Amino acid sequence: MTENLSREKVTEILSKLEHPEINSTLVNLGMLHDITYDKNAKEASMVLALPMLNIPEAVRNHLVYIIYLALEPLGITPKIYLAQMTDEEREKFFVMSKQNWREEFLL
Repeated sequence: MTENLSREKVTEILSKLEHPEINSTLVNLGMLHDITYDKNAKEASMVLALPMLNIPEAVRNHLVYIIYLALEPLGITPKIYLAQMTDEEREKFFVMSKQNWREEFLL
């Protein structure tokens, strides 16, 4: 299966991953970008940008886990680089999160 994959297909797969608390994808939220795919190594690398690097470890680990779950059936090993969002990216993220927060997580 991986011999037929391209960076575009891997990006398409990852573009469907939803944030667990926000009704939006990681890509739309600006959290997942710079996706590359090495067909020979069967590796996909990407940047997982977080609003701040000190988010709870359980949240960070869950985000990494859903990326692994999406790629594992394809035999692709993800290389995930963590980064902190810029001020502009963070502002956009918070606006989108406020607009799309899942009702079950509202207090």
